[in-house]
Order: sequence, then structure tokens, then C-alpha cells
Amino acid sequence: MKKKINNYFYFIIILLFIACSTDKESTLNNKNTEKITKEQNKNNKNKNDSDTITKEKGTTKDKKEIDEKEKSTLISMAKKLYQELIKKGNVEFAPIDNQVISQDTSFKVKQDLYEINFATACLNDSLVAQEMSDFTSKKSFILAHNYETDISFTINGKPSTKKTIHKELFKNKLENAFLQKSIIKHPQFVKFDEAKNEAIFEFIIGVPNTDWLVIAAVNLNPQGNIRIVDIMMPDM
Repeated sequence: MKKKINNYFYFIIILLFIACSTDKESTLNNKNTEKITKEQNKNNKNKNDSDTITKEKGTTKDKKEIDEKEKSTLISMAKKLYQELIKKGNVEFAPIDNQVISQDTSFKVKQDLYEINFATACLNDSLVAQEMSDFTSKKSFILAHNYETDISFTINGKPSTKKTIHKELFKNKLENAFLQKSIIKHPQFVKFDEAKNEAIFEFIIGVPNTDWLVIAAVNLNPQGNIRIVDIMMPDM
């Protein structure tokens, strides 16, 4: 009888040992699973971060590629223009112009503070051909530069809009022959029309070194809407 009890006791111990081993293995498996899951989540996060960085770099790269493409197009057009003119006579280039003319104005409209900045810069890669008059049979040309003006609105310290004014804006308002030979100058700020909520500017568009020019009145509101109000011949 004693031997039978001892055998029964050993049997119980063996069962307990197997149960403990099974629980231990289960715990280890759970820990390993958690570890693998954490590693996978970490890898996924790193991948997502990497994708985001790549996407951001791609956006910057795309913008650079667009800028380079535009610059390349302007240079190609300038070379083409030069090659056409050199067959007809002497060609000179106007000096590079790196100056930026910038002005600011501010005023109150009801309770809001409006600030306007307008800055004009030279497009040194964009050329305009001007034929020079002389008393010889051989022609001569000067290649001048185009310009453009950035106008930005700020209301109560917050940027509202920014627009670029260049001479192509007037292509349906002015003769093509005049527009091809002309450049646009830095504007004059006239006033702010509170009734229409528009800033009024006057631009001179003309052929360099001649009196062939016009004055264009351009209105711009804080939402970025542009209106060409009038085109006038200056009083001589």
C-alpha cells in the first residue's frame, strides 16, 4: 500500500513539473511574440518615416527641377534670339541687373492693419531685343532684360496673398509687336480703395530708350484677384 501511495505521489509531481514547463514555454513564447511585434512596429514606423522624408525630398526636388526647367527654357530662348540677331548686325547685351527695388506701405481699414510689399527684380535670363537707329547700313541691337514685380498682402500680421505682375499679363490688352519689345517697370502705389477693397497700382510698360510707352492701372485685392482697370498714354 505504501508503495502504491509513493507511486501516486511521484505521478503528481511529474504532472506538476510538466504543467510548470508548459506555462514557462507559453510565457517565453508570449514574450517572444511581443518582442517580434514591437520590432515589426518599429520597422514599420521607420519605414513610414523614411517614406515621409523621401516624399518631402521628392517635393523639394520637383520644385528644383521646375525652376531649373524654366531657367533652361529662358536661356534657350535667349540663345535663339541672339543667333537670329547676330545674322542681321551687331549685338550688345545690357549689363546684368541684380538690384531689387522694394517698397512697403501700411494703413488701417476699419480695425484691420493692412501691409503691402511690392518688389521688382530683373529677369536676367529673359531678353528683349531693341534695334538701335544709326546712319549706317548695318543694323545693331541691344538685348535688354525683362522685369517682374511681386506684390504681397499681409493683414494683422498674417500673409493674405502674393501675386507676380509681369508684362505677359497684358497680352490681350496691348499690341503684340509693342509687348515683345517692351519691359515693365517698378510700379507706383496710388491708394487703397476701401469701397472695393483693392490696392491700386500704376505700371509703366515701354520700349527701352524710347518714348513708346503706356501707363497701366492694375488693381489687386487681398484675395489675390487682379483687375486691369485702364491703359493710358502718358501726357507728353
